[in-house]
Amino acid sequence: MKSLLLPFIALVLGIIFLAIVKRLVGNRDGKSKPKIFHKARLLTEREQSMFWRIKEAFPEPEHVVFTQFGFGALLKAGKGTSALHYTQKRADFVLTDRSFAVLAIIEIDDASHAERGREDNARDAMLKSAGYSVVRFNNIPDVETLRRQAGGGGGGNGGEGEGGAEEAAGAAERLREVSGAGDGNRTHVFPEVQR
Repeated sequence: MKSLLLPFIALVLGIIFLAIVKRLVGNRDGKSKPKIFHKARLLTEREQSMFWRIKEAFPEPEHVVFTQFGFGALLKAGKGTSALHYTQKRADFVLTDRSFAVLAIIEIDDASHAERGREDNARDAMLKSAGYSVVRFNNIPDVETLRRQAGGGGGGNGGEGEGGAEEAAGAAERLREVSGAGDGNRTHVFPEVQR
């Protein structure tokens, strides 16, 4: 019996080895395997137009504009909140001053946002509860409108601008309403919507 066990183990290992090699090498008929990953555009054409408008309204070196900026870099989880609820979300644009203090988070909405009002409100409430100013536009604004609505600061890196304390408190209350926080269920604080 022992004499048959060793060849059987060798055969099984050989089959496993051949399966791995075939998977790594691909098909022998010359066709390559489909790509698992593809290039993604960083910004849509609409977002590109908005980016250049922001740059026009807030020129360097006094300002820096970041695109597709992850919430994980903007927020830290508070007591009873998991970072898993926001780390996959991202802001369209983050406007900072030259010391990288956040002046505003700017979102450009498209037609898909008409159906995502509740999710957008929850996202905005997260950011506002941390003290950030969030500005949403349905269309690309002119330079003066952009400066007026996004250039006022209103929050920096957790700081409070004029009226910032009231705005942050209101945002925290809206966040509790939207998320169901405070009802004893702390496992799902935010809707699971990814951007």
